[in-house]
Amino acid sequence: MAERPFLTSIEVSERYDIPTETLAYWRNSAPPRGPAFHRIGRAVRYYVADLEAYEKAQRVETAA
Repeated sequence: MAERPFLTSIEVSERYDIPTETLAYWRNSAPPRGPAFHRIGRAVRYYVADLEAYEKAQRVETAA
């Protein structure tokens, strides 16, 4: 089965091992935090490409 281009909030919370409430808090904070998301009607979807970009942006380099 091919990977879908988007994930639900539940799937993202499982991917990051965080509560769905945290994602909701990030979306509703001003300015919004966390990965980019899309509202489709009342549904919230996270595109995999946006999640991957967010993950890259969160990388912290440490001194060797």
